[in-house]
Amino acid sequence: MTVTDHREAMIEARAAVTDVREAMDAYAEEFAADVNSIRADSRHRENIRDMRAAVDAYCASFATAVSTHHDETAALRADLEATAAAFDAYTTAFAADAAAMHDVSALHRDIEALREEFRAVTTDFEDYTTDEFAPAVGALHADAAETAASFTAKQEGFEAYRHDVHESAVHALTADIAATRADFDDTAASFAAYARAFYGHTDDATTQTDADDTTAQTDVLSGQATVTRAQPEEDDTPEDMVQCRVCEEYYQAITEPHLQTHEMTIDGYRDEYGEDVPLRPDDHA
Repeated sequence: MTVTDHREAMIEARAAVTDVREAMDAYAEEFAADVNSIRADSRHRENIRDMRAAVDAYCASFATAVSTHHDETAALRADLEATAAAFDAYTTAFAADAAAMHDVSALHRDIEALREEFRAVTTDFEDYTTDEFAPAVGALHADAAETAASFTAKQEGFEAYRHDVHESAVHALTADIAATRADFDDTAASFAAYARAFYGHTDDATTQTDADDTTAQTDVLSGQATVTRAQPEEDDTPEDMVQCRVCEEYYQAITEPHLQTHEMTIDGYRDEYGEDVPLRPDDHA
């Protein structure tokens, strides 16, 4: 229950006591008039005794009710006084807090000190930016520009070198290799024809003795392995040699450059003569 509720209850109790007192006074006056009237008539004495007993009982009951009401009023007054004391203490504390909140001079001093510190830091930063950072950035930009120019010059030089060497020297070297390979193929074909004619062999007969074995080395730039055209005895494959199924010659290995002379590749050679066709001497079963 709040202080306001206690106060309103106390006011109502006081009003009720006042009303009861006024009613009792009015009743007492009326009762006294009745008593006086009855006393004048002796016949009403018994009634007076009864009425007096009733009045006495009522007064006792009324006194008890008034005493109880006085106790409740005292308790209510005590609660009201405690509430008033608490409210006074809160008011005092609130006034102190309000006074402390209104005193912002210390806060203003702290803010001003912080502003001064910020101004000093800003000045130092501006000095650093002007005296150190800007020159360093300028030097870095200059170095980057110089490096970029050097890289561009080197790139242009490399492009020129690549054009001169690749477009000229490499193409010329490729042309020389192709011409050398063509010359070698012509020489090899001529030599093979001369050997067959010399030994009296036809194109279908390839047998000759071990003493007449002929060995020819391929040009290094052709990429072919060492070639030995040897005619084995009794159709046996020479040791460490493998026969080309296209030209029926014997080589140390059937290589991609050799097959290119037949306008074939390794895959085409296998498609033509089988996946198990030997390409090296150790491929024989």
